Amino acid sequence: MEIVILPTGIYMTNTYIIVNNGEAVVIDPGAQASYITDTVKRHGGTIKHILITHAHFDHVGAVADLKTDGVTVCMSAVDTALREKIQSVGDDIYVKPYAVDRTFGDCDVLELCGIKFEVIATPGHTPGSCCFICNDECMFSGDTLFRLGVGRTDFIGGDRTELIKSLKKLFALSTDYPVYPGHGEPTTLFTERKNNPYARS
Repeated sequence: MEIVILPTGIYMTNTYIIVNNGEAVVIDPGAQASYITDTVKRHGGTIKHILITHAHFDHVGAVADLKTDGVTVCMSAVDTALREKIQSVGDDIYVKPYAVDRTFGDCDVLELCGIKFEVIATPGHTPGSCCFICNDECMFSGDTLFRLGVGRTDFIGGDRTELIKSLKKLFALSTDYPVYPGHGEPTTLFTERKNNPYARS
């Protein structure tokens, strides 16, 4: 299993490409679909699944262009129901329509390209925000948890109280997972539990 970090779009969303035995899962394809596709090919993969941490426009902007035949799109049931309302932060933002093939909720386990993704519902940044524990080896945290920070809660559907509850849920985990956030540099769960200012909220 290989993990490729690919910042995309003007907001430098971390799009993650996970290649396993020639098949690829793409997490949060924010923009630049051809760049993502070319990168997948360079790493010997073919896109089979798109996995979304939350429905904001900068995490789903390339979904429609990547969703070819045989590619499934997976998103939380909560954000799927609300995505038209929450995926845009302004009237000037347009997201090309896309279909969601599979929805999930808290504690669900997805088997994608031979990789196990355990879903942790972490509402706050959006109502349906989720983190994914991958093969019990690392965590993809979307915009719930950043290195020494957290995602904003002043957009439609954001809720600071819920976000703090979600952080406590993550910090209660007993494994020091490497954490791959939606923006910025990777970190580790125990580093954030100790040093993230929001851990003391």
